[in-house]
Amino acid sequence: MVHTDAHPVVRVLVHRFATPFALIAVLVAAFPVLLIFDLFGFALKAAVHLGHWPSYANPDPKQLPWEVELAALRIAWMGIPWMSLGAICLAMQGRLYSRKFPLWPTILITVLSFVVFLLYSRLDPGGMVAWFWD
Repeated sequence: MVHTDAHPVVRVLVHRFATPFALIAVLVAAFPVLLIFDLFGFALKAAVHLGHWPSYANPDPKQLPWEVELAALRIAWMGIPWMSLGAICLAMQGRLYSRKFPLWPTILITVLSFVVFLLYSRLDPGGMVAWFWD
């Protein structure tokens, strides 16, 4: 578990997120940011396969040999608003179940993760989003 010499904030967070339901809620809350990392992983896999970093229309992602992974990533990308709403619902359900459930930290993680996802999608550093939806 947590060492007794750990910082008090660390002890409280580890204690609150120690239940499986809380861990699932936090993972669902962080899903938008995790999906951005998955997009980078897909682009890295494409770069290794092609020998160069992919860019818009070079190559078209549909030309790569991973149709199932591409489809799953696109479906997950379109489901981000529902996942964020689901994370907030899980947080509220967790609070109804236990007063010790980390409601506000989970909601904060959800909102921050969704905002980072929106900013990344709109600003598109490196052109990965444009390449992905090409």
